[in-house]
Parts: sequence; C-alpha cells; structure tokens
Amino acid sequence: MIDQRYYAPNPETPIFNKLLCILMGIVIVFFLAFAHGVITFWNPIVYLGFIVTIGFGLVFGILYRVISKIAKVRDSKFILYSGLGVLLLGMYFSWGAYLLMLAEEPMEYFPTLGMLLSPDWMFRTIGDLYTYGSWGFSNNSTVNGPILGGIWLGEILIVLYMGFKVLYNYQVDPFSERFNKWFIKYRLDNEYQSLADPHVFFEKEGATITDKIGNLGRGNATRYGRISIFYLENAGEAYLLYENVGRDSKGKKESATTVIDYLIIPKAEAAQLLKSQYGKKEFYFVY
Repeated sequence: MIDQRYYAPNPETPIFNKLLCILMGIVIVFFLAFAHGVITFWNPIVYLGFIVTIGFGLVFGILYRVISKIAKVRDSKFILYSGLGVLLLGMYFSWGAYLLMLAEEPMEYFPTLGMLLSPDWMFRTIGDLYTYGSWGFSNNSTVNGPILGGIWLGEILIVLYMGFKVLYNYQVDPFSERFNKWFIKYRLDNEYQSLADPHVFFEKEGATITDKIGNLGRGNATRYGRISIFYLENAGEAYLLYENVGRDSKGKKESATTVIDYLIIPKAEAAQLLKSQYGKKEFYFVY
C-alpha cells in the first residue's frame, strides 16, 4: 500500500525576498513601459496599439514570474497582487514616456524616473490631452473627452487583465526551506496513458511507484499522461506530478491538467526512476 502523502507548500517568504521581487519588478517594468510608450507614440495604426498593450501586460506577467522565482518567493497571492501593483505603476511610467515623446523630450524619462519626480506636469498634461486630444481616427476628427477617457481606461484594464491571467495561473513548485533551493524538475521520457482520476494510478498493480508506472498504458497522438519528478540531491524526499496533456491535431499546441499534485515519493526511488525512465531536466524558468 502506497502512502499517499503530498507536498504541503509553505507560503511564508522572508520580507527581504518579497522586497527584492518588487524592486526587480519595478526595474523591469520601468524599461518595458518606456518601450511601450515610445511604440504607442510612433504607432501609425491606432488599432495596433491594442496589440502592443496586450503584449505589454503579457510580457511583464511572464517576466515577473521569472523574477519571483529568482527571488525565491513562494507566496502565490503575493506574486499576484504585487505583480498587478507593479504593473499599474508601469502604466504610469508608460504614460510618462508617451507624454515626453509628445513634448519631444524622451530622454527626460530616465532622470525623472519615468516622471515620478514630476507628477504635477504629468497630470496637468494628461488633463490637457483629455480636453483637446492629440490624435484622431481620421484627418477630420480628434478624439478627446469621455471617449478618450474610455480608451485610456480600456488600455489600463487590458494590461492588468493580461498580467492577471499570467500571474493567476502561476503554480509555485516545491521548495526546500532547509537548503533554500527550488527542487529541480525532471520530465520522464515517456507518454503514458491519461488518467480519469488519481485512483486509476493507485489501483495499478505493484507495491511501489515504479511498479505502477511500469504498468501504465501508453498515450495517443492527441492525449497522453506526463510524469514529472521534482528532485533535489540532498533532500530527504522527492515529488511526483502527473498531468493529462491534450495536444492539437498538428501536434504543436499542448494544454495540461494536473491529476496527481506533488505526491511525496522516496528519494532513492525517484533517483532510480530518473535513471531508468531517462528523466530530462527541464529549463529552470519553465517550472
């Protein structure tokens, strides 16, 4: 009988790590926002601005996940809320870059810290833009007032939504507090059967995890099971993740659903599985 114990994450993270995460996030969004503001200014097609805005939120969300891992932050709620807060600050920076482009002084962005040091000028200029506008959908029209305000609000919501979507779906993987390290993720080099629920796996014949994996069926071209092992050399235990993976008809796009979520397995058995099943180490920022 296999002891079904699972990894219990501890979201407690030292305040230094959290502050480091926020600081690195601000640095990243500072430069991303400058690029976003400049591209928005030079963009000749208004509708493409929405695509650029989507990219801004998406790219920041991905980079903030990377930053949170570097800073060793394990609190998923903190990652979400702090990321959205930094992204909102990034919108202020982006506005600063855009307005400085209008004023033909883009290099003032850096000494003024994205116009953080000149909020009076910033909001006065935004007020002028709201009243008079600076662009239109055609040569004979200028967008201003409530319509322009609605576009601005929509831009903010798009950026925040894209950041939220990326950060909300982020799963914090096993971390060793003893060694202050993330467990390393390895993917077993087989495509197993997809499972309706965890009981299907545990009802397979065999007294060990290795036996049960050996008795699994094989997946097919569009749906299969993927097994990952989280292993750390000096840790006393390892963790198994079982996912059902759906693949499109072209074999390019995949989506995964977790079936067994970080089952604790003996370290020695994990090491043997990695050897016998040709476990492949995943890229650090993939997990």
